[in-house]
Amino acid sequence: VMPALQALDPGPDVPARPAGASSGPPSGELARRSGLLASQLLGLALCRYVLEIPPLVAMSRDEIVRAYAPTLQRYASGAID
Repeated sequence: VMPALQALDPGPDVPARPAGASSGPPSGELARRSGLLASQLLGLALCRYVLEIPPLVAMSRDEIVRAYAPTLQRYASGAID
C-alpha cells in the first residue's frame, strides 16, 4: 500500500474479494466505481511521484488522507450520480 494511503488499507482481516465474487473484470456500477477510484489514486501518484508537483510533494501523509479520503469513500460507497 502506498504510504500516503496506508490509512485506507482495511488490513489483512478483510478479504480482497467477497466470498463467491466473480474473478472476472468488474461490470456496471462496480466498474464505474473502480474506474473513479483508480483515476483518483493514479492521478495522485502521477502528480506527486512522477511529475513532482510541489504542493502535492509538500503535503504530509495526513494531509493527503484528509484531502482524498472523503472523495475515495464517496466513490467506494456513496452516491456517484
